[in-house]
Amino acid sequence: MTGLSLAQALAAVEAARAEAVRLGVALGIAVVDAAGHPVVVVRMDGAIFLAPELALKKAFTAAAFRRPTSAIAPRLTTSDFWMQAPAVAQGRILASGGGVPLLVDGTLVGAVGTSGGTSEQDDLCAQAAAAAVAGGDGRAAAGGDGR
Repeated sequence: MTGLSLAQALAAVEAARAEAVRLGVALGIAVVDAAGHPVVVVRMDGAIFLAPELALKKAFTAAAFRRPTSAIAPRLTTSDFWMQAPAVAQGRILASGGGVPLLVDGTLVGAVGTSGGTSEQDDLCAQAAAAAVAGGDGRAAAGGDGR
């Protein structure tokens, strides 16, 4: 398989959701493919209404730059490129903690974004999602082949 399956995306969402429950936060969770197109976007009960949109921007950012958003945030004031990137991408870039690339066998297949907690909580939830995708095909968590 070369792309992100729905089963993998759902497994990522479930892993992020489980970590959010463990941390006691309600999140928006978004999973995008390698081109930044949405695959799954959810809002946990109790999450603010903006959380899914913010999560989607973080996921897009992690996919576009192929790195965690927490690593991008410090760069936004270091060069013209990084300062102009959000405007060039028409507001789709959000570089705060909670966006993580999804890798399978070292290949980017997508990204996950989480929003609703602190940057650290969002990062932990996104990392749990990435680990779920890297560790398997998502079939058990998603309940089937994703179709």
